[in-house]
Amino acid sequence: MMRLSEREREEVVKFRLEKARDTYAEISFQMEQKFYRTAANRLYYSCYYAITALLVNDGYETHTHNGVKTLLGLHYITKNKAVGGWRSIPRASSISKCNFSGERY
Repeated sequence: MMRLSEREREEVVKFRLEKARDTYAEISFQMEQKFYRTAANRLYYSCYYAITALLVNDGYETHTHNGVKTLLGLHYITKNKAVGGWRSIPRASSISKCNFSGERY
Protein backbone atom coordinates (compact mmCIF):
# COMPACT_ATOMS: atom_id res chain seq x y z
CA MET A 1 0.00 0.00 0.00
CA MET A 2 1.12 3.54 -0.74
CA ARG A 3 2.22 5.99 1.93
CA LEU A 4 0.93 9.24 0.42
CA SER A 5 -1.00 11.94 2.20
CA GLU A 6 -4.57 12.45 1.03
CA ARG A 7 -3.54 15.61 -0.83
CA GLU A 8 -0.56 13.89 -2.52
CA ARG A 9 -2.72 10.95 -3.55
CA GLU A 10 -5.32 13.29 -5.08
CA GLU A 11 -2.61 15.18 -6.99
CA VAL A 12 -1.07 11.97 -8.37
CA VAL A 13 -4.49 10.67 -9.43
CA LYS A 14 -5.34 14.00 -11.08
CA PHE A 15 -2.00 14.07 -12.94
CA ARG A 16 -2.33 10.50 -14.20
CA LEU A 17 -5.90 11.04 -15.37
CA GLU A 18 -4.84 14.18 -17.23
CA LYS A 19 -2.02 12.20 -18.80
CA ALA A 20 -4.50 9.48 -19.81
CA ARG A 21 -6.83 12.05 -21.41
CA ASP A 22 -3.99 13.85 -23.21
CA THR A 23 -2.60 10.59 -24.54
CA TYR A 24 -6.06 9.48 -25.67
CA ALA A 25 -6.54 12.79 -27.48
CA GLU A 26 -3.52 12.00 -29.68
CA ILE A 27 -5.17 8.92 -31.17
CA SER A 28 -7.45 10.59 -33.71
CA PHE A 29 -4.54 12.48 -35.29
CA GLN A 30 -2.47 9.30 -35.47
CA MET A 31 -5.38 7.47 -37.12
CA GLU A 32 -5.91 10.30 -39.63
CA GLN A 33 -2.25 10.03 -40.60
CA LYS A 34 -2.63 6.23 -40.84
CA PHE A 35 -0.12 5.68 -38.04
CA TYR A 36 -2.06 2.72 -36.70
CA ARG A 37 0.69 1.23 -34.57
CA THR A 38 1.34 4.60 -32.96
CA ALA A 39 -2.40 5.01 -32.35
CA ALA A 40 -2.50 1.56 -30.71
CA ASN A 41 0.50 2.54 -28.58
CA ARG A 42 -1.26 5.75 -27.50
CA LEU A 43 -4.38 3.75 -26.63
CA TYR A 44 -2.33 1.31 -24.56
CA TYR A 45 -0.65 4.12 -22.64
CA SER A 46 -3.91 6.00 -22.15
CA CYS A 47 -5.38 2.89 -20.53
CA TYR A 48 -2.18 2.32 -18.55
CA TYR A 49 -2.24 5.85 -17.10
CA ALA A 50 -5.95 5.57 -16.24
CA ILE A 51 -5.44 2.22 -14.53
CA THR A 52 -2.47 3.54 -12.54
CA ALA A 53 -4.72 6.43 -11.41
CA LEU A 54 -7.30 3.88 -10.25
CA LEU A 55 -4.65 1.90 -8.39
CA VAL A 56 -3.17 4.98 -6.69
CA ASN A 57 -6.65 6.19 -5.79
CA ASP A 58 -7.26 2.90 -4.00
CA GLY A 59 -3.84 2.92 -2.30
CA TYR A 60 -1.92 0.45 -4.47
CA GLU A 61 1.60 1.03 -5.76
CA THR A 62 3.53 -0.58 -8.58
CA HIS A 63 6.52 0.40 -10.67
CA THR A 64 6.14 -1.88 -13.68
CA HIS A 65 3.61 -2.56 -16.43
CA ASN A 66 3.44 -6.17 -15.30
CA GLY A 67 2.72 -4.98 -11.76
CA VAL A 68 -0.16 -2.84 -13.04
CA LYS A 69 -1.58 -5.84 -14.89
CA THR A 70 -1.20 -8.05 -11.82
CA LEU A 71 -2.83 -5.56 -9.42
CA LEU A 72 -5.66 -4.86 -11.86
CA GLY A 73 -6.38 -8.58 -12.12
CA LEU A 74 -5.99 -9.26 -8.40
CA HIS A 75 -7.99 -6.38 -6.99
CA TYR A 76 -10.57 -5.62 -9.68
CA ILE A 77 -11.08 -8.30 -12.30
CA THR A 78 -11.13 -11.36 -10.04
CA LYS A 79 -13.41 -9.49 -7.63
CA ASN A 80 -15.83 -8.52 -10.43
CA LYS A 81 -15.06 -4.82 -9.96
CA ALA A 82 -14.00 -4.45 -13.59
CA VAL A 83 -16.15 -2.80 -16.21
CA GLY A 84 -17.45 -5.20 -18.83
CA GLY A 85 -17.09 -8.31 -16.69
CA TRP A 86 -13.61 -9.28 -17.91
CA ARG A 87 -12.27 -12.41 -16.30
CA SER A 88 -8.74 -12.11 -17.69
CA ILE A 89 -6.46 -9.56 -19.31
CA PRO A 90 -5.44 -10.14 -22.95
CA ARG A 91 -1.78 -10.92 -23.45
CA ALA A 92 0.24 -8.26 -25.27
CA SER A 93 1.29 -10.90 -27.81
CA SER A 94 -2.34 -11.43 -28.86
CA ILE A 95 -2.94 -7.69 -29.15
CA SER A 96 0.14 -7.28 -31.34
CA LYS A 97 -1.43 -9.66 -33.89
CA CYS A 98 -4.14 -7.09 -34.72
CA ASN A 99 -4.55 -6.10 -38.35
CA PHE A 100 -2.94 -2.73 -39.09
CA SER A 101 -3.38 -3.00 -42.85
CA GLY A 102 -4.87 0.46 -43.25
CA GLU A 103 -8.51 -0.45 -42.76
CA ARG A 104 -10.53 2.16 -40.90
CA TYR A 105 -12.47 0.92 -37.89
